[in-house]
Amino acid sequence: MELEVTERMVMKNEEEVNTILQELRRNGIHISIDDFGTGYSSLSYLYKLNVDTLKIDQSFIRSIENNREVISAILSLADSLKMKVIAEGVETKREIELLQELGCTDVQGYYYSPPVPKELFEEKWMAGKHAGLSSKANTA
Repeated sequence: MELEVTERMVMKNEEEVNTILQELRRNGIHISIDDFGTGYSSLSYLYKLNVDTLKIDQSFIRSIENNREVISAILSLADSLKMKVIAEGVETKREIELLQELGCTDVQGYYYSPPVPKELFEEKWMAGKHAGLSSKANTA
């Protein structure tokens, strides 16, 4: 199970939020920072929080040609801190190719599948029918 929190939420009460997040991690829940790069992006809180995943905000992906250096820096930072990275809002094959060139292999977005209701996911994916859903889709 994974819990996504935004940078803004963490910064509102960093110490209290960190205590709660670390308790959740001790209980096996993975923690992701959603929309990374759009809020405060404090390096100190990334180190203190000890989260599992950074999710690169889709605004960077939409203009990937102009944001290659920023995306590369986020990937390098995450690698140094032993974090996983997911690029959000991926909609084109070109975005996939550029992200792969930069070393980002985990993505979510309409390129693979739109978000689907739990019932549809269970009906089509869990039943093994896969109709209309990619095996690489992230429906969380």
